[in-house]
Amino acid sequence: MNLLKRLPPFDSKSGTLNVVIDTPKGCRSKFAFDMKRKAYVLKSVLPQGALFPFDFGSIPGTVGEDGHPLDALVLMDEPAFCGCLIVVASSNRASLESSKPNKARMVRLSATID
Repeated sequence: MNLLKRLPPFDSKSGTLNVVIDTPKGCRSKFAFDMKRKAYVLKSVLPQGALFPFDFGSIPGTVGEDGHPLDALVLMDEPAFCGCLIVVASSNRASLESSKPNKARMVRLSATID
C-alpha cells in the first residue's frame, strides 16, 4: 500500500491536510519511502545523543522540484510512528518555509487529535 500516491493532500469536505510520517519524533534513524521498493528504508542515523525533535513526514499527492512529495514537520506532544497518517485540521496549518530561494520545502503543522 502506498499512501503517498493513493491519498490526496487535502480532504475536500473537511479541509483537513493529510501527512504521512516518515521519521518519528525522538528517533535517531531517518526513514524515507522508496517508491521503487514500495517500502520505508533507512536513509541515515543521527550521531549518538542527537534525536529528531519533531515528527517529519510527507504530504501525499504532492510533488516537489526534486520529484518527491513535499516535506512536512508535525508538532505534537507524543511521537507518531513511521507510516502513520496524521490528519491536520485546516486551522492548524502554518505557512510554507524554504531554505532555498523559490523552493517550498517544509510545512510546519500543529496536529489536533479529535
